[in-house]
Amino acid sequence: MIRNLLFHLYPKRNSFWRWHVEQLLKFQDVWTGKRLVCVVLDDHTVSSGEVSAALEALDCVTFFRRNNADLGEVAHFIRLLTFLESRDPNEATFYAHGKGVSRDSMLDGIRMWSRSMYELNLTFPELIDRRLETAAAVGAFRVQIPHSGAKWCFAGTFFWLKHSELFSRKWRDIEPSRWGVEGYPGRHLRFEESSGLTTHTMTDRELPEWLYGRNSPGVTETHLKQWMEKLREESKCTRA
Repeated sequence: MIRNLLFHLYPKRNSFWRWHVEQLLKFQDVWTGKRLVCVVLDDHTVSSGEVSAALEALDCVTFFRRNNADLGEVAHFIRLLTFLESRDPNEATFYAHGKGVSRDSMLDGIRMWSRSMYELNLTFPELIDRRLETAAAVGAFRVQIPHSGAKWCFAGTFFWLKHSELFSRKWRDIEPSRWGVEGYPGRHLRFEESSGLTTHTMTDRELPEWLYGRNSPGVTETHLKQWMEKLREESKCTRA
């Protein structure tokens, strides 16, 4: 499977944006195809030069754009997808963003949630390849709740999309709101066409409270360990 990366980064000063870059570098061998990073800048971010230096080892194509405070990642998402468009059944793109960098609260919970999404989506690439043989999208925290014009989503906006399924549809359609990318897979694909990497069931009321760690422990090391062990066992079967 050809595996591409598409990443959105808002390198706000005094945030943990570099931590996200560290995660990309940690898993950089996963991406065997194109690596595209969209960096959005404004008066609150570090310089383009500082970001370029941090991303140098990733060997990616970096697009610098002006941050759109109203639309966020939605402002550039479809345009960047055009650089990846293909209907190759053996090609897929992983999308993620620098979650939490614009927040000033709940940072420990958001970082743990983000870490879980990186590890669950990227530790076992052969497992992802196998899942994508029958699924059009794969990701963690798959939930059936109405969101951004969709009936389901991968909560947190980290997911894999299979090119032959996505680009054979009206893929340029996206809800023009700040959360449009989170709802994007569910806007084009049926829930039954997707595959989830976690099994925790959440309602629309519980979802943000539980994932963010707001008034609750949030995603814990115990949760992640249990999920990773299940994927590790599945991965062993995939290699057998």
